[in-house]
Amino acid sequence: MSQSGRKLTFEERVAHAAETALSRQHYVSAIDVLCGMGLLLPMHVDSWRKGRVDYLERVIQGISTRFLRPWKYSGVGLGKKA
Repeated sequence: MSQSGRKLTFEERVAHAAETALSRQHYVSAIDVLCGMGLLLPMHVDSWRKGRVDYLERVIQGISTRFLRPWKYSGVGLGKKA
């Protein structure tokens, strides 16, 4: 919810998560945005980094693959680790 009590749009939630990450660490990644929105848990990111999860898409909560498609094909994908 916003300060005015209305529900934030998806775009506003993305912007807020990105602005928070940017102010905290001076850069923003897709992982930062997804974690900031509560759609990706830090423990899942850690599991992915350690190779226990092949694709982050498998552990992102409540998001459609339609949302992920532009990232996957833009070179900013959340695909399989090498």
